[in-house]
Amino acid sequence: MGRSRCMSDKNSRARQTHRNSHLRPCRPVFALVALVSVAGCSGEASTGTAPAVVPIGTESGAAGGAPGPAPTAPAPTAPEPAPIAPSADPAAGAGGQPGGTGGAVSSPAAGGGTSTPAAGGAPPVIPAKAFDCTNHPDALYCDNFELGITAPFSVSAAKGSVYEASAVRAHSGAYSAYVKSTTPQYSDAWLTLKAPVFPTPDNSFYMRSYIYYAGPGSADNVYLFQIRGDLANGQGTAFAKMGAEGNPYNKPDDPNFKKVSTLIYHSQVRSADHKVLRAVDAPVVVYGEWTCWEWHVDGVNHEWTMWVNGEQHLQQKWDQNPANPWQTFSTREFQMGVQHPHDQPGEIEVWFDDLVISKTRVGCGTPPN
Repeated sequence: MGRSRCMSDKNSRARQTHRNSHLRPCRPVFALVALVSVAGCSGEASTGTAPAVVPIGTESGAAGGAPGPAPTAPAPTAPEPAPIAPSADPAAGAGGQPGGTGGAVSSPAAGGGTSTPAAGGAPPVIPAKAFDCTNHPDALYCDNFELGITAPFSVSAAKGSVYEASAVRAHSGAYSAYVKSTTPQYSDAWLTLKAPVFPTPDNSFYMRSYIYYAGPGSADNVYLFQIRGDLANGQGTAFAKMGAEGNPYNKPDDPNFKKVSTLIYHSQVRSADHKVLRAVDAPVVVYGEWTCWEWHVDGVNHEWTMWVNGEQHLQQKWDQNPANPWQTFSTREFQMGVQHPHDQPGEIEVWFDDLVISKTRVGCGTPPN
């Protein structure tokens, strides 16, 4: 399978460069094995299998319904290829899947790596139901992972954790980005996005990603998204993380225990370091199904907002006191994956799909809401 990616830069020269690179807009592409056509990306319908390849139709008559020319015997053609079932092991794909001819080869070895396009073969076929990045003109970056994991992303994985393209499940199309974190503390796996996407204008951006967090989930804190950057006026660095944790913290036997979304802020300004917001009054974090996570960092008003499935979970604004937390910063890098600061009773598995970094809110549906 192929993968569609779209990027928008801050000037027309950058946009032209990306048009000429593999970071291209979604568009119809054609397989060379037989005369077939598949729409580039046409919606957000969820599916974990590759759609059938649809032959190009032939006209049966002239305009207005008049009969066309008498048919002639068709030239012999190769039979239409059968749809390729996604492999549970992306490295073992074939015929356009990641790891197969025309696809992308994943490199999930311990310690991280990046995916690279496979050489030769037919062009990658984008699944008809892959998320359409062209619907979001304000997007700074958009990725449905149908071509695997490639630049400008970089991958890091520690202590045996894994980050790779996956055909096990996808929110749209046939592929997603999969992370598995092992049991020891800080067996982290991150997918990192830096320049040219970050820093963003006015230090502001919206992030939208679908995630499938396999249960049962941790009783303590597990982070799924992170940004890092520099505070104004030489105050040092800061970073913020968004994820889920148990509440009361690490007390699963408590009768009121539940799993809530959380936002944590760290700063080199000592009095502003390690501040946590917990969405104790919002709906609990859902495991074992696709959910839509959104994050807005407003660098002009120094405001942070978090939504899950379109419902606001958290909002916090900086009070303009440099000694206090939640001052926004110039983001150097955005990361998504899994980080847990404590030992876990079992492995943590999360799938990410249909990521958009945008100047305006994308929302959880089509059209944007």
